[in-house]
Amino acid sequence: MAVIGSDRGLLYGDGVFRTFRRGSSGIWDREAQYALLAKDCAALAIEPPAQAELDGAIASASAACAYPEQVIRVTVTRGIGPRGYRPPVGVQPSLYVSAGPAPELRAWDAGYTLRVCELRLGYQPRLAGTKHLNRLENVLARAEWDDPAIDDGVLLGQSGEVVESTMGNLFWHSGDTVFTPALNRAGVSGRQRARILDALRREGANVVIGHFSLGSLTTAAEVWVCNSVIGLRAVTSIDGRAFPAGSVAQRLASSLFCDWQPQQR
Repeated sequence: MAVIGSDRGLLYGDGVFRTFRRGSSGIWDREAQYALLAKDCAALAIEPPAQAELDGAIASASAACAYPEQVIRVTVTRGIGPRGYRPPVGVQPSLYVSAGPAPELRAWDAGYTLRVCELRLGYQPRLAGTKHLNRLENVLARAEWDDPAIDDGVLLGQSGEVVESTMGNLFWHSGDTVFTPALNRAGVSGRQRARILDALRREGANVVIGHFSLGSLTTAAEVWVCNSVIGLRAVTSIDGRAFPAGSVAQRLASSLFCDWQPQQR
């Protein structure tokens, strides 16, 4: 019989995590990823690890992994403490770092198929944007299909607005405007989302962040999804509706992801 530990991350999901690629064609993006981890820790009032401690733990985990292309997961929990929901005082946060084989990187235009999930994300503004350990909604949404031809699912909020995909952030382009969902009620604010937003603003693009209906997404001229494991992928189908791999996604892929993601199918 397994013995349940006393780490609050296991008992209550009391912690945060970040996941990213590392390897010959991957990026760690050290400063930015650490800033996001620290921000997520602050949302739960958990002391983040020192950069030197985190760097050492990542180096150790990476060295122990036999694969040149790796996915690193950094998890920080409130630590080991007594049972009960009340956060204990004076506990030392726990840091866990793991490294495993990374999935093969595919080109930005290699095809990416979405379906709309039935599950609706709950609203919790205090945790919105934070990559906390409570990812049961994503687990249940991903359990809705077992078709290998479907890569990912669109997650909607309680009012039916588009929030994200089960494992990434969404953008779409219509007319002269790029849209991406606001994450002030639900969802995770990813590092690649921030990089894309920064790039679009630098080039003077018209970017709107807000709460948009599913129809706004499904009638777009082009759609793409991003995260720190798969990079940027142009969406080519949503529930059977075809989309082209468009020029805005191509421009972003060539400028932001060319050093670690194939540029051609």
